[in-house]
Amino acid sequence: MNLDKQKTLSETTNRIIQFYEKQLKMPYGKPVVYLSTTPVSKKNEWMFVTYPTVAIVGIKNYKLENYFDDESFQFKQKSNITFIAHELGHYYLGTTFVPNSSLRWFFLEGLTDYISIQAARELLGTEVYQKILRNYTAEIESLEPTPLSQITVASEIGETYRYRYTPLLLTAIEREIGESRMWEWIRVVINSEPQITDMQFFKSTLLKAGVKQVEYVHILETYIDHPKAKENIVAKVNEG
Repeated sequence: MNLDKQKTLSETTNRIIQFYEKQLKMPYGKPVVYLSTTPVSKKNEWMFVTYPTVAIVGIKNYKLENYFDDESFQFKQKSNITFIAHELGHYYLGTTFVPNSSLRWFFLEGLTDYISIQAARELLGTEVYQKILRNYTAEIESLEPTPLSQITVASEIGETYRYRYTPLLLTAIEREIGESRMWEWIRVVINSEPQITDMQFFKSTLLKAGVKQVEYVHILETYIDHPKAKENIVAKVNEG
């Protein structure tokens, strides 16, 4: 990439990291390195992180250098900023804190995506944030999610559940307990000693973050175990 595009990427990365450090009250660690390459297949593009490397594998618009306009050197699509925010979030959820067991994907990808859309709201504004939520809502329309409390193996949380349903569920919980306690809960999670990350862990960390038992029961009965939990989540998210 030319220097102007590198500058935009660097500045955006720093703003995202500063937001995470402020909210999570934990230094980010050493700087990340971006690696951009082309897949050997014609139809595959993906991003992944193995700290401190963020890898972007793709062709055409999915190549890192093509994220940027050739005249303004800014991001062509604001959604690409959320992709980067997601991968940067894996320092906290995946490197500092390593989830496992039945709710592995809930914490590893779902919670990471939740904090990435919070970063998007900080960097890009409420309008973009609301658009992300609307898009997520549309993408779960045909999903028939297994209640979180009934997940017994990690594989039951598929991609749509991980990357779309879980961030919406967490947004609904945020609307119930408030942003302050939501971030406190995430701090409790990432600072937890290694242990089984199952439903009991989900409950115990919420209570440790200051959520009252009666509030937890309401969350459980309304957004997790209710026969119309998905509809309740969407309704709560749309209130915002």
